[in-house]
Amino acid sequence: MRKITLPSSVGYWWFIFLLVVVPLLGIAGEPSKDIRPVNFNIPSLPLVQALARYGEASGFAVLVDSGMAAGRRSSPVKGYLDPYLALTYLLHGSGLTARYTGANAFTLMAKSAEVARKPAGDVSTPGLGGHRFGAALQQALQRALCQTPHTRPGDYRAVIQLWLTKNGTVERLRLLGSTGSSLRDDAIQKQIRELRLATEPNVRLPQPLTILILPGEGASMTCRMQPASRH
Repeated sequence: MRKITLPSSVGYWWFIFLLVVVPLLGIAGEPSKDIRPVNFNIPSLPLVQALARYGEASGFAVLVDSGMAAGRRSSPVKGYLDPYLALTYLLHGSGLTARYTGANAFTLMAKSAEVARKPAGDVSTPGLGGHRFGAALQQALQRALCQTPHTRPGDYRAVIQLWLTKNGTVERLRLLGSTGSSLRDDAIQKQIRELRLATEPNVRLPQPLTILILPGEGASMTCRMQPASRH
């Protein structure tokens, strides 16, 4: 597949399913205790690139505001480390901190927002509408892509731009490039067009959302936890 350069002028969000489509546990902000050390070798990089490398190694899913990440760099991370500790090292000096939306899925927020967190508990990052929306988006995408054998993540890469209505349905989408199979391209677009989020997006949400799906061994195992429909 040809290299895809995403337009820097658009206020988009990166939603990165890296290695696995993560099953959210419905408990925001509680990392899993059953996580093994991972071998990390990430130099200091632009933050989005570093997070992609981190996700490839750890299997964690991350939702990143490109505007928030712009101009920031990661700290280097090297050695066998607990993924949560490695993420802390990676974000050191960036001014950002992780807000977990599931056992191994997180969004990023400014450290100042962490200190001034609202009593209601719904942390708002610029434009996103809080970590609950990020979790709802992850869950909806997981359900949609796991429904058919053609769309189950694990052996393909896809970049999708997504526009949502105020009600949380898909207004339009665009697949940037091909996954290598026209049948799969069509199936992915069909499944995502039928998305309906449990949480409505913030009216100020920068659109389109840019969804990056990367291949990995764990995705098909995760999808087995959900019944697949027959198509």
